[in-house]
Amino acid sequence: NCGNASLMSLPPQCMDYEQLSSYTRNVIVPGGSTCSSGLCCDQLGSSHHPSDWVGAAWYRFTGSAGSKILEHAPGADFCGTQATGYMDGGHPTVEAGEVTRTVYFDYNEDSMFMSTNISIINCQQYFVYHLPDAPGCNLGYCGV
Repeated sequence: NCGNASLMSLPPQCMDYEQLSSYTRNVIVPGGSTCSSGLCCDQLGSSHHPSDWVGAAWYRFTGSAGSKILEHAPGADFCGTQATGYMDGGHPTVEAGEVTRTVYFDYNEDSMFMSTNISIINCQQYFVYHLPDAPGCNLGYCGV
């Protein structure tokens, strides 16, 4: 079956990832008390991390979170958090393989308040992202 041949050529991260599926990640959700009565924080040690956050790992955006990471600064107080994480540099092609991009956290009229580097792979039908813990609290990765 030729369809299975293309799946076999994908990197292992395309089959072995965690899912970011919480509605709180979607850009249409305002910041607020959506994660354990507080602002969402993508740090595993935080009591306010969303239930879909397991710490630094390969992730795929799914379900109510959206299908990919946001690519523009939406302003602060979206995605259930205060400093909204979006990616700069665009999504890669399949041929590009694993690439590095910067995620900026938009807060208090500063669209580049904090940043972190992530890795991305185009898995033909979707993207997977290696996301570290956010560099501070009340920061979260945002989907669309």
